[in-house]
Amino acid sequence: MRTELSIVLLSILIAPAVAGDEIAYPETHRVDQVDNYHGIEIADPYRWLEKLDAEETHNWMEAQEGLLSSFLDGASVEKLAERIEQYGETGTQYSAPQYAGGRYFYTAREQQQSHSVVFARDGREGEPATILDPNAFLAEDQRFGGFSVSPGGRYLAYRVTESGSRWGDLKFLDLRTGKRLDESLGGVSSAATFWKKDESGFFYVDYGDGARLRAGEAEARAEVRFHRPGSDHADDPVVYSKPEQPSWVFLPTVSKDGRHLVLGVYEGTSERNRVMVADLESEDFEFVDLLGHADHSFTFIGSRSDTLYFYTNQGAANGRVVAIDAHGDRRGRLREVVPGGREVLAGGSSAGGNAMALVGERLVLLYRRANVAMLRVHGLDGHLEHEVPLAAGWIGSGLVGDDAVAEVWYTFNGFVEPSTVYRLDLETGKRERAFDRRLPIEPEDYVLEHVFYKSADGTEVPLFVAHKRGLRRDGKNPVFMYGYGFGGWVATPWYQPHMLAWLEMGGIYALPGIRGGGEYGDAWRDAGVRRNRQNAIDDFIAAAEWLVERRFTSAGKVVANGWSASGSLAAAAVLQRPELFGAGLIGIPSLDMLRYHHFTTIRGWTGGYGSPDDPEDFRALHDYSPYHNIQQGRCYPPILVTVGENDEVTPPLHGYKFVAALQHGRECDQPTMLKIVRGTGHSFGSTSEQSRRTYAEELTFLRQVLSKP
Repeated sequence: MRTELSIVLLSILIAPAVAGDEIAYPETHRVDQVDNYHGIEIADPYRWLEKLDAEETHNWMEAQEGLLSSFLDGASVEKLAERIEQYGETGTQYSAPQYAGGRYFYTAREQQQSHSVVFARDGREGEPATILDPNAFLAEDQRFGGFSVSPGGRYLAYRVTESGSRWGDLKFLDLRTGKRLDESLGGVSSAATFWKKDESGFFYVDYGDGARLRAGEAEARAEVRFHRPGSDHADDPVVYSKPEQPSWVFLPTVSKDGRHLVLGVYEGTSERNRVMVADLESEDFEFVDLLGHADHSFTFIGSRSDTLYFYTNQGAANGRVVAIDAHGDRRGRLREVVPGGREVLAGGSSAGGNAMALVGERLVLLYRRANVAMLRVHGLDGHLEHEVPLAAGWIGSGLVGDDAVAEVWYTFNGFVEPSTVYRLDLETGKRERAFDRRLPIEPEDYVLEHVFYKSADGTEVPLFVAHKRGLRRDGKNPVFMYGYGFGGWVATPWYQPHMLAWLEMGGIYALPGIRGGGEYGDAWRDAGVRRNRQNAIDDFIAAAEWLVERRFTSAGKVVANGWSASGSLAAAAVLQRPELFGAGLIGIPSLDMLRYHHFTTIRGWTGGYGSPDDPEDFRALHDYSPYHNIQQGRCYPPILVTVGENDEVTPPLHGYKFVAALQHGRECDQPTMLKIVRGTGHSFGSTSEQSRRTYAEELTFLRQVLSKP
């Protein structure tokens, strides 16, 4: 069956393109809009496409959709969608369990189900009981957005979103009666609830009126509030806010013993934060500024009595664990528990990291050695008890544990291992797979190489390269290269059904760990963001050059791919080195880097991108901003930009303006196309079917443009 599959997919890749060379792009008018930035006049002829609800914009969108539909080979799209679905048939998907009230709560989702179902077990070996089945009551355009349980197991909070919006409604289930409560909290971005020990209520982050946020009629303003079950949401008292700082973000946590409310206060996307602590056993609710500054990153791990444990990069670029007195009597005095070292403690990473836990008298920490993960178990005196090596991949849900049981649970995701739940025994250091997963592939059929290459300035950069075993390095293989390099995210492989289809088609997948990411701590991250963003672009380009030099591929066969914050990076690389890349796939991006901070929640990304209002930041942004660096008359590789119609993070206007500018006056036959994922937000689809279709269309686009002589 696998041989037949390979033949079918290979035929899809090498079949001749159905579209002709002449492309009739939709008419897109230009306006005389000129802005003055620090004395420099810059034209913005497609400003009108920022009006997302205008009839003219909708007509233009429909014309672009018609163009893409006529260009793509529909039969190839259908075949690829079917193959991607097969690679995604990995059996029931489970989450790592939460322990509350003596029971384990977790989700399971069968392949045919639209939403995960919440189950509970009495102990690890107990029979699972269905607690909440969203498939029974959610509407077609609604999505289940996770859950959390009160510490005694009395209440379950769950989140519901609509039309791909990041703003959801928090709803509740009384676990004593099994009934859903008739109350709802709008304007929340996660299902996280932080309960008082007596379960009388919980703290949460409220961003405002949910309906107005979803409609784009209001700006998100974070407030920490307290809610008592059964009370009116409108009456929830605000316990912390900064109305004069609309971009600030708050991350609350209640210590497991219920004694302290610990609040991380972040200035937008900055990794540096303040730490505010309130004594929940005191009659006078008052926050104490524990550090007195926001010069470094501090992430709360857990507590023992009045001793609070934090990850920090203060005094250790690769991270360390420190203890601080909760009352602030010795404010700013840190007691080192686990010192920093050569390996990176992944506590400051926004994704692919943040796996830390304090369970009983042990700290469980995720480290990276040469960008390969390992777990370490330390005593509270800092001594190392166990080291657990992991394969190349990432822990996607953090480490979940409770003081009542000497264990932690986590989900691990690797290139040939779909998200799998593991249990780590803290007494023995042994781990075991908690639930079986079905694999539609033979892992030994694939090769994952971990290599290093030099960037333009001589910096050594890690690179993962995946391909089918037996692949010939003759320079004829197309390479799909994804880069991120932003916000401390660690680039490590994960299970992607559409990438397995790409490998079956004879392609190669490449994942460089470029600067701006979290592969090697703070210095690595800082070297690729703000005014140093060109370093990340150079790293991405150097990875493509290395793959060409090593005969994995050749110039003109490398696909530059970036999503979200890295969409601008991949687009900039294609514009700077068009002869090197065979195509660009730019997903849910920000591409107008001079106006990105005027829209939605992305305005808080100035800590990573830099602010156009700052003259020095402006110069760096203008130098690579994709929308502003298109040279008329120059032939660029084929480019497909994918946007979410309702994206509230990187709004689709970026893709609209960039595509319009590229299509204008293009003198060669290389296509520029736009894919609009209808009804979804910052993703490639609000359903599995929609996501598969999007990926299938992207791969079909590549098949058609890369097969041309």
